[in-house]
Amino acid sequence: SMKEGAPPAVPLTANGVFDYEALQMKLREIKDKISETDFSDKKSIILTAEADIPYKYLIKTMDYATFYFDEEGNIQELFPQIIIGQVVL
Repeated sequence: SMKEGAPPAVPLTANGVFDYEALQMKLREIKDKISETDFSDKKSIILTAEADIPYKYLIKTMDYATFYFDEEGNIQELFPQIIIGQVVL
């Protein structure tokens, strides 16, 4: 469960695996909300991780945050400009 206003996190499934699809759905909701605003930077996202998160999980998170496939199988842009933030300790 995410706190209201907290940045989205990669949730875990019941069997302890990262749920990238759930993260992507949340990012799609955010993208839809900001697309209707005058927010100046609609293509960037800041990605942070705890120090013990293996790099391969950051890469997979970047993949899911950058684009998605729509219902017709077309690639749709999410947040192609990824900024790596400070590591959260």
